[in-house]
Amino acid sequence: GLGSRFPHKFAFPDYTPSELGEIAEIKLRASRFRLADKHAASALARLVAPIATEVPCGNARSVENRIAGAISVQSTRLRHAAAAAAATAAAAAA
Repeated sequence: GLGSRFPHKFAFPDYTPSELGEIAEIKLRASRFRLADKHAASALARLVAPIATEVPCGNARSVENRIAGAISVQSTRLRHAAAAAAATAAAAAA
């Protein structure tokens, strides 16, 4: 089978929660985001910490997926807030 075509196996240690947090911060900076304060840093740590215990084991791809999901949620929240503000301004002007 396929396994016999790749006789060498490589085992890499799982990332620690701290390493996953560092990866998350790198991904955020790459997306031009920054953590506003220690509360945001704590929330980020809580977001990525469970990845280290996922089965199969979590990895940097899991961090990327969580960061992308958080950015998507923020985008939706900001769009809805902008629409609500525009509606309020329009009502006030009428």
